[in-house]
Amino acid sequence: MAKCPLSVCVLTLNEAHNIAACLATVGEADEILVGDTGSRDETVKIAKRYADAVHRIAFRGHAASKAEVASHARHDWVLVLDADERVTPELWQEIKTLVENPPAEVKGMQLRRRSFFLGKKMRAWDADYQLRLYRKGAATWNDALIHCGVEVRGKVVKSAGYLDHHTDPNLSHVLRKMNAYTNANAADLIRADKKGLTVAAAFFHAALTFFRVYVMRGAMWDGRIGFVFACVQALFNWFRYLKAWEIKKGIAPMPGMKDFMPL
Repeated sequence: MAKCPLSVCVLTLNEAHNIAACLATVGEADEILVGDTGSRDETVKIAKRYADAVHRIAFRGHAASKAEVASHARHDWVLVLDADERVTPELWQEIKTLVENPPAEVKGMQLRRRSFFLGKKMRAWDADYQLRLYRKGAATWNDALIHCGVEVRGKVVKSAGYLDHHTDPNLSHVLRKMNAYTNANAADLIRADKKGLTVAAAFFHAALTFFRVYVMRGAMWDGRIGFVFACVQALFNWFRYLKAWEIKKGIAPMPGMKDFMPL
């Protein structure tokens, strides 16, 4: 059976527990590329069982590193995934249909992502659209250190099928990621010359995040795990603003690339 004319690109760092499950969901793609930024576990060994190529690359920020992996893609259509994501069969059929018979005006697709926190699907993240499928000639990567994205020139459609995001299997993982991601978020705030970087602003953003996630987006209906989830999201905002405040005050130095990578 002919493979789908699509290049799948995944950036990894110590993802031995995730990478096989991720790549198995896109096995019908004609090309699978993995860019590894220095894994110390079995990530590279496992990835080689599924991928057409595994590139060892230096971490230069999430956007720049993912863009580097995607630069090796030989197909016009590129799908970028994180190792903790899984393409559902329904979503794969949508992707395959678009890639094999693309309307001329369509240049990308936002994937409907649902996230699992501590093993539970979260209502607050049930329709989180992420632009992950795009045509190379119509796309550019932004320069954000974290929560990077692709910007597409042209029509972008949305998927009905889900991209499953198995984030944060336990709280130890949450804490490791929180330190690295809030470092990058704080650096992005400083680079953007964000105003109002105060302790009071940090508290305000944290409280607003908790209310928005727990009440407005429905995490309250997910029981105790929903409450923990809302607290974690609030803490992310609390620490990213506090870290930006301490950088601005000269209490801490501007973080470097090694500070943006989870241990």
